[in-house]
Amino acid sequence: MQELILCEYEEINSLLYKPIITTQRIKYTCINTSTNYIVLGSTSGSLYLFTREPCIFQQLIPLSEGPVIHLLISPDEKTIALATKRGSVCIINLKPTIKLLSVLNEHINETITCLCWNEKSTEIYVGDCNGKISTIVLSIFTVNGMFQPPTCTLMHLDSTIVQMDFSMRYLLVSTLTRCYICDTAHEQFKQIGNKARDGEYGGCFYKIININQSEKKLSNTENDKILNKTSGINSIIGLSDEMNDEQQNLIVYCARPGCRLWEVTTNGIVIKTHQFKDALPILSSNIYITPTIKLLQQSINNKNDKQQFNSNPSHNFSRLIVVNKKYLLSYTTNSLYIIDPINATVILWTDEFTNIAMIHIIDDKIYLMTLSGLFHCLTLSNVDTLIIKLFNCKLYNDCLQLCMVYRGELLKSINGNDKIIKITDDDEKFDLSNLQINDVTTILQQIISAIQRNSNAHPQRLNSGIVVVHSGNGLLCSEKNYRSLTPTETKMKLDDNNYKKNDYESLSDTEIVYDNSVRVKKNIVTQINQEQRQQSHQSVDENICNNMSQINFKDCDNLEKSIESNNRNDNSTANELRRKEIEITASNIQLDLEPVNILISTLKSSTTEMNAEHFENIICQIGKIIVDINNKYDEIIELKQFLYEIIRSIERNYYHILLENITIKLLSATNNICVLNEINKAFIDLNTSNYLECSCENPQMNNQQLSEPKFVEIGQTLIEKFIKENNNEKFISLIKYVPYFWREYLLIYVNKNGLIDDNIIRLCLQTQDNIIISILLPLLNTKQWKIAIECIERMKINHCLFCNIKFNSANNSEIDWNGVAHEIIVKQKSDSALKFIKLLETKLPSIKFKQNVYQSLIFNKLLNHHGYEHAVKFDHDKLSNSEFSSVCSPEVRNVLVEALEKDLKRPIDKNIFGTGPYHWGIRFNKNSSTCPACTLSLKTPVLLGENGISIFPCGHAYHVNCLVEKKLTTCFLHQ
Repeated sequence: MQELILCEYEEINSLLYKPIITTQRIKYTCINTSTNYIVLGSTSGSLYLFTREPCIFQQLIPLSEGPVIHLLISPDEKTIALATKRGSVCIINLKPTIKLLSVLNEHINETITCLCWNEKSTEIYVGDCNGKISTIVLSIFTVNGMFQPPTCTLMHLDSTIVQMDFSMRYLLVSTLTRCYICDTAHEQFKQIGNKARDGEYGGCFYKIININQSEKKLSNTENDKILNKTSGINSIIGLSDEMNDEQQNLIVYCARPGCRLWEVTTNGIVIKTHQFKDALPILSSNIYITPTIKLLQQSINNKNDKQQFNSNPSHNFSRLIVVNKKYLLSYTTNSLYIIDPINATVILWTDEFTNIAMIHIIDDKIYLMTLSGLFHCLTLSNVDTLIIKLFNCKLYNDCLQLCMVYRGELLKSINGNDKIIKITDDDEKFDLSNLQINDVTTILQQIISAIQRNSNAHPQRLNSGIVVVHSGNGLLCSEKNYRSLTPTETKMKLDDNNYKKNDYESLSDTEIVYDNSVRVKKNIVTQINQEQRQQSHQSVDENICNNMSQINFKDCDNLEKSIESNNRNDNSTANELRRKEIEITASNIQLDLEPVNILISTLKSSTTEMNAEHFENIICQIGKIIVDINNKYDEIIELKQFLYEIIRSIERNYYHILLENITIKLLSATNNICVLNEINKAFIDLNTSNYLECSCENPQMNNQQLSEPKFVEIGQTLIEKFIKENNNEKFISLIKYVPYFWREYLLIYVNKNGLIDDNIIRLCLQTQDNIIISILLPLLNTKQWKIAIECIERMKINHCLFCNIKFNSANNSEIDWNGVAHEIIVKQKSDSALKFIKLLETKLPSIKFKQNVYQSLIFNKLLNHHGYEHAVKFDHDKLSNSEFSSVCSPEVRNVLVEALEKDLKRPIDKNIFGTGPYHWGIRFNKNSSTCPACTLSLKTPVLLGENGISIFPCGHAYHVNCLVEKKLTTCFLHQ
């Protein structure tokens, strides 16, 4: 068996920090991972959701409950539970749509220390610093938002909850002093062991794979059925303590002081104590970090996570987590241990990270967060598997470097089947930089071929008795990354399919099965050509020898020491040279961009003096320089993000200066296509920060109120030119990104073209803007109304009006018909408005207008009857806004209430008149809540006295006492 190593070959810091790279205020506080997701909590209270493989930012989940200290994704990945600093627990639904289900305050003002889901994702267990454990139960009703999820206290224990784990129906709880196992089905719990402890020691469940388990499951006799029924009845009434097969295969490991582990049954009985103190290696293991990751860590000055090694470390196991379904991981703030509990050995331990905050594990991936807020993704693997993974990730140089560092393990693996390979001395120094990519892949392909043949040499017998023979590509192709093989790989694969005859002669035909579901024919043994196999293997082995001889293995012992020294030395020659090369390249990028800055500065001073040709010349030069720089540095992976950000920053600055300095006169007069296209591109770029696009390349619905775009006069000039030139394509393209202009140019466009296209209807409706829709709808004919009604129905179910794809956004996608009606009342006379509102109710019976719509119609009809054309809009919602205040004293309010109740013959709510010591029964739209004379609040009782306040026609209000004191008769703000 090959030794296991910890490797870091994936850099996730830059990817995880991308959403908050522009802010210094928000910091990450915690991390959790699942099969498909990575979720990060932050000091702002919001969550940042990423896909795990590949690591891509998906969505910000905004919350306002305070900093997040713990979070946990449910096993079915549909829900997230999080704990905040103030002790509240939030339940967030991920699927089908992201929404906050509830906020629970069972542990308010206490520090929550851990969260735990059951396996069915229906219950959450919450533990705090006082030893209190509560449970939150989710159901179909809570997920749908019908009811608040119930919560109850499960138990009160003696000290802080350190760790919780759940398996089957059992909850394992570890406190500072003891461990408890709880049977949640029978609501019973037992203390594990009698000896107390003092410290943060954890525990976890561990499932043992029983060799005879599958054979026992195949047994299905009548006696078994009777025994199962009897056992089931006994378990219901609580008479049986016997455990079924799954319970017998489930054991508990609890950490104890002095690097010990208790092995415990689910009944809480300690079977044995494992002592690992003497099994710990004297020296800590190095985490193998690929050269690429080392370089990236140096570039961000990542020195806080890795400090000097401790020469006399004190060992202790703390929290326990299962790794790769086979090993245990334990970690403290300064150490990390990998334990094989079955063989009672410590595989490795390391103290390279001295400020570990938390660790989460998915299969063989270890996601580590440090106290300084940095993240690391470690992989626990043997050398062979790691070589394949690096090769699959196309990290060829890193893969070959790994072969050099662990060549001893690699040669043992190859020599397991091939005794031909001998490493020859070579006087020439091996240098990765001298090898072309084709040479590297050729070497790696042949090494991988030997690894595969070694793994295929011995068939594996499963628990069921089936023998699996690997097809030769199992290692090369990962489950999530299939690709076509190159001709060289195909030939190599065919060569590897020549198996040893002696290994299979003893197997029956029915026992032989391939991983890729290819059945082996009965005559497979007779078809193997022994001589051909030996020749093909010999040729491959000779190639490996020739290529491996390129690597300098002279004086192997010294080389091992040299490699070990290089791994511990962050300032190795190769990495230092690469770092300097990147620094020089970054400086060169800035130097190459200097001409762009000079050209941009000429726009500020010379725009009014330049003609269109000079203007075009500058635009073309800037565009060419940016394209050349992108092409020149595109292949440098380490600088891709830097290159994008610096060019994007220059482009934004260029666009802003361009639009700020160009004159409307020049823009109106020019017919230069290059200039117009550049102005159009700049205008769209600066005004599409909130633009959301569907997969069909049409805008998504956005219920945010449209605001006037930046450089609105530039946009108006462009649109007028497009309309004048009948360039409908350019007109639609611009207005699609900046829909605000539909308000002004929809009627102009329709009058110019004489029709309304179906896509115009969809674009206008999808804006959800009251003004635009109030202009559009009166223009529709009967046929177009059918299209509009169909679109409106789609909007109700949040579907795209162009491709009918459902949006994931939780925004309200319905039209504000009351707002549309008010806009129509303002634009048209009362008779026309009334006629159109009746038409709306006929076409869309589901629409229900508010009372204020009809009030506006009636009042405007009265005004028109008396010769007033001014439209008045009744909107009760605005009366409750903060800009409107009620000024009514308690004495006047009581008189008003009494009079109104007599007139209306129904009770009146006193609150509609407001509260406070005022002396008038009126509402006023105030410009300020303070008195301009004294700058104090209008509600200051001492200044109000018996005189109250005085309001001037301008809307400014004063304390009457202040007016008397200062002898003011008018608002002095307008003097």
